[in-house]
Amino acid sequence: MFESMRKFFTTVLFFILVASPLVAQDNLVYWVHGLNDNRSTLEKDQVWYVYKYTLTKTDNRGTSIQWESTSSLATAADTLNAYISREVSNPGKAIVFGHSAGGLVARQAAKTSGGKIRAVITAGTPNSGAPIITSLKNGSIDKLAVKGLTTIGAAISASLIAYDGSNILRKAFSAILGAETFFMTLLGDVFGVVYIDINKGHYLRKQSVKDMDPDLSKNSFLAGLNASAPTTPIINIYGNEDEKQLVRLSGTLRHKSEVDSYLNVRDSTFDDEAMSVYNNVIANCAEYKAKHQEIANMTQTCSQLLPKLSLTAATNSVAANAWSSAIRYLQYDIHDEWDNIIGATHTESIQEWHQFLFIRWFTFKYVTVYEDSDGFIPNRRSMMKESLGPKTLNREVRGVNHLEMNSHPNMRKMLNRIYRGELGDEFNPEH
Repeated sequence: MFESMRKFFTTVLFFILVASPLVAQDNLVYWVHGLNDNRSTLEKDQVWYVYKYTLTKTDNRGTSIQWESTSSLATAADTLNAYISREVSNPGKAIVFGHSAGGLVARQAAKTSGGKIRAVITAGTPNSGAPIITSLKNGSIDKLAVKGLTTIGAAISASLIAYDGSNILRKAFSAILGAETFFMTLLGDVFGVVYIDINKGHYLRKQSVKDMDPDLSKNSFLAGLNASAPTTPIINIYGNEDEKQLVRLSGTLRHKSEVDSYLNVRDSTFDDEAMSVYNNVIANCAEYKAKHQEIANMTQTCSQLLPKLSLTAATNSVAANAWSSAIRYLQYDIHDEWDNIIGATHTESIQEWHQFLFIRWFTFKYVTVYEDSDGFIPNRRSMMKESLGPKTLNREVRGVNHLEMNSHPNMRKMLNRIYRGELGDEFNPEH
């Protein structure tokens, strides 16, 4: 009997000594960047440095996964799983956070990790594809850039041609320079990154971009990823920028290095700075239009006595109209067209009834409905079906664009809630 008890306690002691390190192992949080967002291998240069070192304790920080945008998202998922396999020995111990395309990498890795991934958090992820890829293919971005430069250029040319005896052109030339500078900056920041880096950089030929094509008939990766319900709990965070998404993206891009910096511990944002410049440009353009119109009205009245003033009236009227078109483009058209480019629109039919005498009939009127987005990904393209199990949740972060998701206070608040376990213990690294 004594021998049996000795064996029993020896077995229990062995179990405690050998198994307890595995049981006590902390959950590790892995951070996966988006397309073309890989940074230096230096820790402080990684995009998610701030959140990694402030939202999770030392034992939970895991690894900021670096993957090349030249590879497929499936290959990137294999890279992620290789990291996890080296560092995690127990099933259900890894929590993966993926931004944009990194969210698709995280979802794919969860399907093939052998159960080691416990939960997935995605942010700004094109879960049903990114329509901007289609716009790059069909040249819509090229057309928007050309239209913008043409519209502003026409206003500038009309002002240069217009005659003004009071030298208004010289006094208000800052408006012309302001509009031109703003547009060149806007095109350089936003279109430069999207068009030059992605299109001219041959990203459309790279598998990672093809894996985000919204045409699922040509995208076997995304079709396969969405073919079955996820077996891992997922929280999908989507940004909802307030207004003028294109301008706000420009402001963020101008300060991208500051946004991503490990010194940005206060989550400083910069999109309002671009809005200030944008509003000043419109105000200057409106002032210039008003001055041209004032000259046109005055000289038109006097042209009956001095016929030579007819030319002055006509050229200034043309200039005023040109600046009016530029203002309309800046205020409305460019934003509407950007929404079309990123796929944040859809068409709805409205039934209209008509009557003539005793005869009534109806027709359908088709209207364009503009949707919420984070500036790159429409919300409906990011959101997942919450009916999919075992736990799929969508959560909005208001006022956050696609590029601010690693720097915005609202994003930090959301991640704090998630990592505290308010939305499920699966997402709490300390649980």
